[in-house]
Amino acid sequence: MAGSTSQPQSNSSQIFQVCATAIVQSQTQMQQSRLYAESQRQLAESHKKEADSLRSELQQLRSAIFYVQRERDGENSKSTILQELIDTQRCIIRDYERQRQGQISSHLQEPMNYESNLQQFTHVPVTQDNPVETGGGEPGSLHVGQME
Repeated sequence: MAGSTSQPQSNSSQIFQVCATAIVQSQTQMQQSRLYAESQRQLAESHKKEADSLRSELQQLRSAIFYVQRERDGENSKSTILQELIDTQRCIIRDYERQRQGQISSHLQEPMNYESNLQQFTHVPVTQDNPVETGGGEPGSLHVGQME
């Protein structure tokens, strides 16, 4: 019977060894799983920070685009107004030139008669006693030279 008692001890020692090995392997696997979970948590946190940074950058870009578009729309509006002013000025100039051409043409077609214009002036004969003033100075300060 002595042999039979040693066999259960060796069986229990083998079972103990198998259990100890299984426990060590489980602990190793659990440690590896913890390390993997921690690395995944850190990776997820890194991805979250990157996503937050990208969201912030995207919002800044959207704001910049909004302001650029608003400025562009303002410039387009100014450009449209300026173009309308230019077109209006061109029309005014064109109308003025047409009117002027019409006046010149009709004036050229009329007989040239300056008598009506000359009649508004009183004829004053020029003599030594009545010289023609050349104007520009004080009245009475005119110096007249000898007439030949």
